[in-house]
Amino acid sequence: MRYLWKGTISFGLINIPIGLYPASVEHELKFTLLHKKDLSEVRYARICKEEEREIPYQEIVKGFKKNGHFRVITEEDFKKAEGEKSRIIEIVNFCDASEINSIYYVRPYFKSGQGCC
Repeated sequence: MRYLWKGTISFGLINIPIGLYPASVEHELKFTLLHKKDLSEVRYARICKEEEREIPYQEIVKGFKKNGHFRVITEEDFKKAEGEKSRIIEIVNFCDASEINSIYYVRPYFKSGQGCC
């Protein structure tokens, strides 16, 4: 199983290297859209609403609508929005388990060295 994140947990002068793995595996059934008549696969076409023609993926950009006009978002904009990444989790305080909302336990994880299977 591949880890989702690898880094360190630190508190004070103590650094502990860890790897974060999913503790559960989701299995989902993926459906393929088929033509009822001959069971051939149905493809998704990228159709320009203005020109009524299919356009290649290279001509597609991401954007959003504001004040009735579209604004294009570039890859540079997404990189700027990411901010600084760190591989260190610094523990600055502890709390009682009862103070943590159970919504944060929706998907369990375990640290490296432990296995579920």
